[in-house]
Amino acid sequence: FFAKGKYFGVLKEDFTDKAFHMMNAETGEMLWTTNPKDGNAPLPTYSVVMDGKNLYGLALHPGQGFLLVGYECATGKKLFNPAKEEGFQAKPKVYLYPHVFDKHLVAQIEDGRNFEMRVYEVATGKMVHKLVTKGDGPLGIHGRVSGIVQDGKLGFLTKDEFTFCLP
Repeated sequence: FFAKGKYFGVLKEDFTDKAFHMMNAETGEMLWTTNPKDGNAPLPTYSVVMDGKNLYGLALHPGQGFLLVGYECATGKKLFNPAKEEGFQAKPKVYLYPHVFDKHLVAQIEDGRNFEMRVYEVATGKMVHKLVTKGDGPLGIHGRVSGIVQDGKLGFLTKDEFTFCLP
């Protein structure tokens, strides 16, 4: 479940298909839903970040990557074409930090021993910055690799070093 302001989103499995449903949180009215038969419909979305007007999230990628998507909460209209991120060693573990930082989203990615933080513009879905480190996962476990976003800076802490930079 995802909620912000007057919008309430649900990611679920409808029989064999993953689906995302957006509802008006005040009335329960269905505003829009995914449709696997319609290539222009919104994609099922996970790791959702909502700002009260728009939603941003990740959609499934058929290979070794992920898609960054953005939709208007009220209509399901695309904010930008899905940003296709590929070239990973395996299917990466990806999540978005749970809020918009000014006009940016931050994704944290685990791909084997490679860890990344990528910064995306919410207006275009384009990546504007990337921080990379190597370490032993999983992310967020004491003594392994942890990431932080604070005051416009990105940082990784591994058992051996702290790496940070300004985007």
